[in-house]
Amino acid sequence: MGQPGYNPNEEHALMYSGLPYALRNDLNRQNTNSAYTSQPFVLMPYLPPNSARWRVQVYQVLATNAQYAFVYPTNYAARLLSPPDPLASWPGNQQTIIFTGPAWRDRNNHLWAAAAGDGGPNSQASIVLQWFYPNMDSSWYIPAWYASSLSNGVIPLLDRFAGTPGRPINTFYTISWEQNYPQLQVYDTLYKPRHGLPDISQQTSADIIYQQAMVNNAFGTGPVVRLVDPTRVRSVALPANYALPANMVKETSFVQGHYYFNDLPPQLNQRLWYDATQKKLLLNGQYVPLTSSQIGLPGYLLFNVISPREKVTITNVFGAYGDATLFNAALALCNLCSNVIEVTNDAIPFDTLALSAGTAKGTGYVTVAFNNSTNTMMQPPSDQIQLQVINVVLPAFDGELEQVGLESNPYAQQSTVRYSSDFSGDPSPFAFDWRFVLPDNNGLIPANQTNVEQWSKYPYISPASGQGAVDITIAGDNLFALDSHYFVARYRRTQLGYPGGTNWSAWTPPAYV
Repeated sequence: MGQPGYNPNEEHALMYSGLPYALRNDLNRQNTNSAYTSQPFVLMPYLPPNSARWRVQVYQVLATNAQYAFVYPTNYAARLLSPPDPLASWPGNQQTIIFTGPAWRDRNNHLWAAAAGDGGPNSQASIVLQWFYPNMDSSWYIPAWYASSLSNGVIPLLDRFAGTPGRPINTFYTISWEQNYPQLQVYDTLYKPRHGLPDISQQTSADIIYQQAMVNNAFGTGPVVRLVDPTRVRSVALPANYALPANMVKETSFVQGHYYFNDLPPQLNQRLWYDATQKKLLLNGQYVPLTSSQIGLPGYLLFNVISPREKVTITNVFGAYGDATLFNAALALCNLCSNVIEVTNDAIPFDTLALSAGTAKGTGYVTVAFNNSTNTMMQPPSDQIQLQVINVVLPAFDGELEQVGLESNPYAQQSTVRYSSDFSGDPSPFAFDWRFVLPDNNGLIPANQTNVEQWSKYPYISPASGQGAVDITIAGDNLFALDSHYFVARYRRTQLGYPGGTNWSAWTPPAYV
């Protein structure tokens, strides 16, 4: 028991960064009927300047007043939620309670505002947190009758004052959206940084923690974006004694132990190969950087996905070889690669990451968290956690046309012109409209053909409906293989219930091929 004049530190007072703090005034007696062990005051000795005599400053400890009421009205989505000082400078803990609202807990047990109001730019959200704090000072007095209120050694803030023993006082936060978040258009995929959007390809981990269209059907009917691994190699094994027949070898290019199939169109023949050492048929995804772009793209993706239309191409080519073993492996690879690799667990390693709106079922804000994986083999614990709000918007991404494989083989027998948008690897839900015009004698678009709506429809599109025709391959003896043309394209969804409905996208800029 303390001697007369002893003042136990039930206020959990301490000096921190040169300032005095007291965390409570509700442990000075057990209940309203018991006597005070001491009044809720803090005594701070100090030595005035130019004096040799110490003095004592007395502070009364109040839980709230007109200025401090555990209400924080100015906070923003994707920002940390700060507890009352000095708790903000101490380690987080799992015991702090998200009572209501769109708060999110990171791997360090810090709390963030994942979103503001679900209604749009001017809507706000309310978050209520109940903070626990660690036992930071050996002078703090914890009465025996109060010890049972502690949770794993951490202390509920002002729970007795709030009248909720063992549960901390409510702390209120009002969350707003900021202005001018970077925009990602519907049906586009973010890989490299552009227009204020972050670099997804270099992230060590990522999590989608909020999608407005999933909580407010005014913005859509489901997920707007997905995290995907677009480049991971996918493979099918062949028998250990398998060897390519001689008649097939002459139809391939042999590069560093890999056989590439020349009969495949350019968007496939650099990504699908046979490995004679591993006895595997493999497909990968590729990022193709651009040295120039009409719309400012740094590059485009060829996903590690085989669309239904590409499956027909692959099985036709491999079927013509007359080798049942290789054909069956090609068919198995097509089936294996029929869907995108979605990344839903941030503790599982991946090759690279992309954020795809290629299958968007709505628009609106999404919040992505970076560097939050607890897998230390892929996520250095020292990396700072970051949150980013992205606004997914209409109109649909119009993209541009690219000549696939031109940079590696400008004299190839086949030429593929492809939409820069990847549609998460599966363009089959979309119809495409391809148009062309012959250049004039100066190699320019004719002066009377500036309206692309008047250009001729490309006659060799497959299928003729344009369904899934994200690219065209120019080969053989048709007139398009013998001369250059200007091409444009546009696309639309063929089913209702998606952003933009079944309306056509804008035309791509003309591409000279």
